[in-house]
Amino acid sequence: MVNFKYLEQEVLLEDFHLEGPAIVSGLFKDEAHSFSNRVILELERNEMDGLSYQGLVRFSADFLGEGARKNYLILGNYLDSIYKRDISDPFFIFIGGAASTGKDLLVSDLQYYLGVDRVTPTDLLRDTLRDSLSKEYGGESNVPEEFKDLFKALFQVSDKGIELQVNLIRQQAETYFVNRALKECKTWVHPFHVLHGTHAMPGMEDCVEGDNKLAVVINPTEDALRSRIYLRQERERGPILREEQRIQRREECENTLRMRRYIQNLAEENGGEIISSNSRIDVLHEFGDRLIGKLEGIVG
Repeated sequence: MVNFKYLEQEVLLEDFHLEGPAIVSGLFKDEAHSFSNRVILELERNEMDGLSYQGLVRFSADFLGEGARKNYLILGNYLDSIYKRDISDPFFIFIGGAASTGKDLLVSDLQYYLGVDRVTPTDLLRDTLRDSLSKEYGGESNVPEEFKDLFKALFQVSDKGIELQVNLIRQQAETYFVNRALKECKTWVHPFHVLHGTHAMPGMEDCVEGDNKLAVVINPTEDALRSRIYLRQERERGPILREEQRIQRREECENTLRMRRYIQNLAEENGGEIISSNSRIDVLHEFGDRLIGKLEGIVG
C-alpha cells in the first residue's frame, strides 16, 4: 500500500485517484485501469510513500502516452493549484442540450471520475422562480401575463417564450449558482461547479465574468436521440397499448427533436461548443479536451 498527500494529510492511494483523471484526459477504462495498476506497483516496488499530490501527478504521467500525458499534467496541475489555494476562483461548467441527449450522463461521469460535488440542475432554478412568483402574486393563476410562459414546458412556448425562460433563469443562475460558489470558495475547496439542463443554453455562461468557465451543448445525431427518447418513454411508462399513446409519444419525440435543432442553431450562431458524439465515453473525452484546454489557459 502507498500513501500520498493532498496537503499535509496522508491518504491511501487508490486506483480511482489515478483512473478518473486519466479517463478524462483521454484513456479508455481498461487502459486507465492498467495505467493505475502499473503506477501503484512501481510506487510500491520503489517504496515511494508519502508523495505530494504534485509529485504523484508528475510520477504517474510518465506512464502515459504523449497526448494523454499532456492533458493529465494540465488537469493535475490545476487540481494541485486549487488544493493549495494558488487559484482561488471556482471553475464554472455549463452543460446544455435537449432532453435525453446525455447531459445527466456526462454530469454523472464528472462526479464519478473527478469527484465533482457541486451540481445544480436548471430545473431547480426554474422551479424556485415559479414558486417565488406564485407566492408573490397569490397563486399561479394570478401571475402577470408576461410571466405565464415560465409555467409551461419549453416545447409549448414560442421562441420568445424560450428567451423569457432562459433570461429569467440566467438571473437566477447569477444569484443562486455563481454568487453562492464565489462565496463558498472562500472557505471550501470545490474545483468545479456545474449547472446543467435544457435551459443552460449558449449565452447562459455570460453570468460568469472572466475565463474560468466552459459551456457545452450535448448534441447527438437525430437518429440516436430519437432512439433514446422512445426507449426512455417505454422504460418510464411501459409499452404502448393504445393508438393515442403512440401519437402522444411521437409528438413528444418530435418536440424534443425541434428543441435539439433550436439549441444547435443557437450554439452555431454564437460560436458555442457542441459535442456531437453518440458514444458516452467519446462525449466524456471530447468534453475533457475542451475542459483541459480551458484549464491550460489558467495554469499556464
